[in-house]
Amino acid sequence: MNKLLLLMRLNRLEFFGINKRLNDPARRRGAKVLVALIVLGAVAALGVAYLYCWGIAYVLQMMGALSAFPVLLVSLAAVMALITTIVKAPDALFRTRDLDMLLSLPIPARTVATSRVFKLYAMNLMFTLLIMLPGGVAYGVLAAPAPAFYISYALCALAAPMIPAVLASLVGVLVAMAGAAMKRLRYAGLALMFVALIGVVVGSTYLSSTAANVEMFMNFARGLTDLLSGIYPLAGLYERAVLNGEGLALLAYVGGSLAAMLLAGALYGRVFVRLNSFLSAHTRKKRFVLGTQKRRSARAALLSREWRHFLSINSYVLNSAFGPILSLVAVIALAVLVPAETLAMFLQAEGLGDVPLAALPFVLSWLIGIGPTTACAVSLEGKNLWIVKTLPIPAHAWLLPKLRLNLQLITPFAIADSLVIAWMFRASGAALAVLLLMPVLMGVFSALIGLVINCKFPRFDWTSEAKVAKNGSGAIAAVLLSMVLCFGGLYLTFQVPAHGYMLTPMVFTAALAVACAGLYLLIRMRAETWVAAMQ
Repeated sequence: MNKLLLLMRLNRLEFFGINKRLNDPARRRGAKVLVALIVLGAVAALGVAYLYCWGIAYVLQMMGALSAFPVLLVSLAAVMALITTIVKAPDALFRTRDLDMLLSLPIPARTVATSRVFKLYAMNLMFTLLIMLPGGVAYGVLAAPAPAFYISYALCALAAPMIPAVLASLVGVLVAMAGAAMKRLRYAGLALMFVALIGVVVGSTYLSSTAANVEMFMNFARGLTDLLSGIYPLAGLYERAVLNGEGLALLAYVGGSLAAMLLAGALYGRVFVRLNSFLSAHTRKKRFVLGTQKRRSARAALLSREWRHFLSINSYVLNSAFGPILSLVAVIALAVLVPAETLAMFLQAEGLGDVPLAALPFVLSWLIGIGPTTACAVSLEGKNLWIVKTLPIPAHAWLLPKLRLNLQLITPFAIADSLVIAWMFRASGAALAVLLLMPVLMGVFSALIGLVINCKFPRFDWTSEAKVAKNGSGAIAAVLLSMVLCFGGLYLTFQVPAHGYMLTPMVFTAALAVACAGLYLLIRMRAETWVAAMQ
């Protein structure tokens, strides 16, 4: 147990790389600024989340279904934990550079594996609390439950991401093994991981749609809980533990979740070394044949280098491409599943036609801008940083290809999403302009701010690409900032219903354009100083 606690403490100290910065006199000031930015971003995200949670809870209260709100929150948190953990599990559990050092210490492999499972849990707990904490406050304000509710709610919130993280880690590892076994297919593992992720999303949607029936609308509170049980099988147990105050149910929920974590650690511990060797092995060509030499401009060569680097790291691709791909899947599903008669009735209603055209650009912008490649592109240079720093080109010349990579990745998805929505809702004029421009500009803004933060706070001492791709300071800042801006703008849109709800989206789009221009000029001016300070 002491060894496990020691490893968990080491995992905590290396989080974001802040601890090392705080103990380095030369970088202590920057570390304090980074901590302040993360805290401010988290507070802002919690504030925005509270506004939305309170609004949803208020609507459910008006419908007499407020009791279903805590179950809704935990189901959403569980699905999010399941989806995000599939992506990062293989790289977080295995493929780390410090594994040989850890296994050479007098620490059993099962203890190392268990500590990594708990590390996955800690990653998911942050985003679970981002949903559960403001949601619990909103429910407490409206429902005024007994004090025992808060104790049960807090314990279950801590346990909520455990079982989803374990299940997702198993799926992620199995998919990674299947991809690694296909030695001749270069991107087999990446393709299988995308298939698994889309399958989880589509499966959750299918379960929720098949669970809905006429009885749900006759007894909305009970029907909504039954629907959520189809998505999250532990919803019934959670309801009895939190809302009904059953001690045995609370013990079963929390104890069962903790037992699942420990069993997963024991399971991985038995095959930890063999699995790591299998997933980390690389095949080499037996014979090198010199091919045709290609000549390119410096700009094209650097951009090609960025694409090769991007496609060689699965966690990098999954973290950056999943949001845009999910947006396209969601938009196509919306176009296919919504009946034409329903859409026609909606458009003919007075004033309602502008509602989706005002709201959907914010949702698309969030999905497009949630995972910019630039947020970790500089950090992923790692030990190769000296190579690019010695190139006979200005600093911005090798920084800007990282931005161009992001734009080439997200722009086709943003435009395709916007065109489908515009066709569905017959957008024209200002609504069409906002729909086309906002997601693209949000992707550009997110990429620019990610590049700025990654240049100011790079991390080159990582032991796994997943650490900087999923939990680097730039990645976390991009997630929090995109959430605050997009959902904050959506909230203001309905608070200022001027010009058919289109005033706020138009102002937001114009502000994004100005911010993008300012950030681009800042990178051009400060690139030399930032790169010179990198080490």
